[in-house]
Amino acid sequence: MIATLGPIRCAASILAFTALALAATGCAAIRANEAGERAQEAAETERILTAAGFQIEPADTPERLTQLRTLPAHRVVRSSRDGQPRYVYADPDGCQCLYVGGPKQYEKYKTLTLRAWEKELSEEAPMATEASDPRGYDDFDLSPQP
Repeated sequence: MIATLGPIRCAASILAFTALALAATGCAAIRANEAGERAQEAAETERILTAAGFQIEPADTPERLTQLRTLPAHRVVRSSRDGQPRYVYADPDGCQCLYVGGPKQYEKYKTLTLRAWEKELSEEAPMATEASDPRGYDDFDLSPQP
C-alpha cells in the first residue's frame, strides 16, 4: 500500500497543477476581454467627445502632462481655467492626450451620449420582446376549456 502512495501523490500533484494552470488561463482571458471592452468604451466616448466639439490637446507641455497624470482616466471632469468652466477628459492609455471643451460642448456631449444609449437600448428591445416565455408556457393554450 505504501508503494502506491507515490503514484497517487504524483497524479494528485499533476491534477492540482493542471487545475491551477487552467484557472490562471481563464483569469487572463477574462482580464483581456475586460481590457478590450474598456478600450472599446473609451474609443466610443472619444468619438462622441470629438463630435461634440471637444478639442484634442496632446500632453506635450508640463502642465498638460501633470493634468493627464492627475485627472481620473476616461472620465469627463469639470474644472476651470481663468474663472471659466471647462470639461476635461484624460486618455493616458491611448492618445496620451486631453479632450477639452466648454459648457456648450459638454451639453452636446451629454445629448449625443444619451442618443447613443437610447439607440443601444432600442436595438436590444426587439430581442427581449421576441424571447419566449421563460416558464415554458408559450406552447400551451391556457384559455378556459368548455
